Amino acid sequence: CGADFFREYVYWFSFSICIFDIDYFKKVNDQYGHLTGDAVLAGIAEEMRRFFDDSCILARFGGEEFIFLLPDLDKNRSIAMIEEFRKHIKCQKWQGVSVSISFGLQTINYPSELDDIIIQADQALYTAKRLGRDQVVHRGEMDESIYKKIISQQQLMVK
Repeated sequence: CGADFFREYVYWFSFSICIFDIDYFKKVNDQYGHLTGDAVLAGIAEEMRRFFDDSCILARFGGEEFIFLLPDLDKNRSIAMIEEFRKHIKCQKWQGVSVSISFGLQTINYPSELDDIIIQADQALYTAKRLGRDQVVHRGEMDESIYKKIISQQQLMVK
């Protein structure tokens, strides 16, 4: 029932969808233990509930990845909101541990396939990670210049 509602909601409204994951989360688990890692995950989930209003659909997407739907937000407003949330999370601590997060974002203003939207947001997330993490990348702003920056960074890492 929930998936059907989500698909109908996505079909009829413009919205942004965001996928994010915690940068270097494995290091948190390795350095501080899984109980601390669990506290970080639970803390971020709680901050999501506090930060976003009831119109947003929030979910854990797997591992340290989360996904959420921001209804009725255009690209600029969704980028601004996610950037504010990114900064907010960076200032939090759970059991003495703070983390940064990389975000992939896509905005849709017309009916589209749900799977395509998630793939596009996921591509933006991986671009954020390739560009150094701890940032918001919107799929609609990914162009050739971003890919050139990624290639340039990879060449510097090889040297």
